[in-house]
Amino acid sequence: MDKVRTHTKKRFSIVPVGIVVVVVVLVLSQISEAYFAAKPNGQLWRETVVTQDLQLQVKGFGSLQSKQQRFLTAPYSAVVEQIFIKPGSFVTKDSVIARLSNPV
Repeated sequence: MDKVRTHTKKRFSIVPVGIVVVVVVLVLSQISEAYFAAKPNGQLWRETVVTQDLQLQVKGFGSLQSKQQRFLTAPYSAVVEQIFIKPGSFVTKDSVIARLSNPV
């Protein structure tokens, strides 16, 4: 004998949704407004932004080497010590593009 199935809709329970909403409200109420507020004026550092060249001077023994040295893949041994002009820049016949050295 076959049983007749009746389509029953699953009821959406509001209790789990209510619990989640209450937990979120409680967590947000515990975060104080001072957490998001700026410090009083006496504790803030204010300074005018100035654009200038950065002067670096290093005193020490020995010789300094570039952090970005690259070996060329060529039949001759050479090292690119410094690149003065980046790709896409305007150059003239007197422009120095890079400084190379021979490590041998």
